[in-house]
Amino acid sequence: MTYLKWQDYPAWSQCAGRPALEEAEGELPDTVPTLTKDERAALEARRAALEGATAVEILPLQSLAVGAITGERGALAWGSVILAEYKDHAALEVYPPDRMLGLAALVKYSILHQITSTNVGTPEELFSFGGAVTEAAQLSLNLRASITALEHLKPGEYCQGCRAAYRCPALAKSMHAVIFSPIEALEDPEALPSAVPATIAAEDAWGQYIVPKLPLIEAWVAQVKRAAGLNLPPVVKRRKKRRLKRARGVPESS
Repeated sequence: MTYLKWQDYPAWSQCAGRPALEEAEGELPDTVPTLTKDERAALEARRAALEGATAVEILPLQSLAVGAITGERGALAWGSVILAEYKDHAALEVYPPDRMLGLAALVKYSILHQITSTNVGTPEELFSFGGAVTEAAQLSLNLRASITALEHLKPGEYCQGCRAAYRCPALAKSMHAVIFSPIEALEDPEALPSAVPATIAAEDAWGQYIVPKLPLIEAWVAQVKRAAGLNLPPVVKRRKKRRLKRARGVPESS
């Protein structure tokens, strides 16, 4: 089990308190992915595409120690690696193409290979990226099991994938400010939503700030409904049509 999911780096790098809030939702098991037949075929096809290489080594689903980057002991990721050896250097490719996986693979295989390029950036770019990851991860790890984590919650587009979005105080406050006016108290049960103009233009305040927030609002409302058990489909009762049978010999009424 890991606390910081490497796939969620874009989220917790901007909302440092998100992992602490999500942890109360229960841990998700760390599973080893599997390659499909098409994915294996794509890796083999890539071997043939690496022209000029003296040797190409395919390493499907390798364990990569992302904990060396995030600072979380024992944290692993899984990715497929291709190493292409040339006369004077080596190239590394990682799949899925991700900078976190690329850096972890670079650290693991640069001991035996003189890697000068990858499919997710130069080694210099990856090490620079790693410094930013370590800094963001340190803040999130320090907030684990701490009430101060709530002070580091920052709503954004990444909230749509957060398992704790339905009870996030920062997101609730942000959505309240969008739907209602800023002067309406969050706990006011009689708060009235802001009036919607007859038309919304792309250049006005509604078009620039409110409309882009609609997917976020809808995703948040959906999560609240699921958590409260309110997402059950409505029961539609169909009325049975009564069929009138005409008696034989009785003419239809005009």
